[in-house]
Parts: sequence; structure tokens; C-alpha cells
Amino acid sequence: MAKTNSRGKQKSKKSKDNTQQNTVDFEQEIQDLTATVEKLEAEKDGMETKMKKALADYMNLEKNIDKRIELRLDEMKLKVARYLLDIMDDLYYGMETGKEFNADECVTAWMEGIRNSYEKMQKTLEVLGVEIIEVNVGDNFDSSTHEAIGTVSEGKNGTIHEVVQPGYIMGENVVRPARVVVSQNNK
Repeated sequence: MAKTNSRGKQKSKKSKDNTQQNTVDFEQEIQDLTATVEKLEAEKDGMETKMKKALADYMNLEKNIDKRIELRLDEMKLKVARYLLDIMDDLYYGMETGKEFNADECVTAWMEGIRNSYEKMQKTLEVLGVEIIEVNVGDNFDSSTHEAIGTVSEGKNGTIHEVVQPGYIMGENVVRPARVVVSQNNK
């Protein structure tokens, strides 16, 4: 004869209510987590879209810069070609002049043509920013702007004995070092 205990029913009811409440709480937590995941996925998708757009913009900018550099180089080449064509024309006219004059007049005309061509070439190099490296006999040898092509045993050790060919710089860059003979005493 079993007696029903009202406390047992209450415990059972409380346990059932707690289980239902826990289930509701878990379902709510799952919904909250699902909403958070969806929100984070949307943010991730947005970030991916922005990143792809930024990458595409960067690639387009890179192509644009490459095109500008190429155009600028072409403009510079064209400018140099025009200067060189003027000099080439002077040399051509100098050769043609030889047909019109006798030998003495021809030599004089050629010398004048060569001098004019040399001056034009100097001006062309100046326009390009190319300058001659100042080197004098007796200057100290500097391997950053001089190239020793020979040595002699006279004069002060480590100094320029003779300038064989001038050197040129453009800005801070050596276009061609001055070719020199250096004094080197083995004493």
C-alpha cells in the first residue's frame, strides 16, 4: 500500500519544471549562438568583399603606375633620339661637304662640323643631367669615380698622373668613371 507523498510530486514537478527551463535556456543559447555565428559570417563575407576590392584596386594602381613609367621612359627616349638625330644630321652634312670643297677647305669644314657636333652632344648630355667628373693631374685617386688603367712609378703615390678619358656622372650615379693613369711608387 503505497502512499503518495505530496512532497515527491512537488519534487517531481520541480524537476520537470527545471528540465523544461533548462531546455528553454539551451534552446535560447543555441539561438543566440546561431545568430552570433550568422552575424560573424556576414562580417567575414563583408571583409572578404572589401579585401578583394582593395586587392583589385591595388592591382589596377600597379598597372597604371607601370603604364605611366613606360610612357615616361618612351618620352625620354624620344627626346634623346631627337637630340641625337640633330647631331647625326650635322655629321652627315659634314660628310657631304667633302664633295663640294677642295682638300684644305674640306678639312676646315670638317673640323668645324666636328666641333659643332661635339658642342651639341655636350648640350644634350647637360639636358639629360650628365656632367663631366672634374679630374686633374695631381688629384688623389678615388676608386668611386676613377678607373685606373695603368700606373707609373713617378710622381706622388696614389695621385692621378694622366687623365686618359673623362668620366661622367648623372646625379649621384657614375655613368662612366674617369679613366686615369695613377702614380704608384713602390718605395
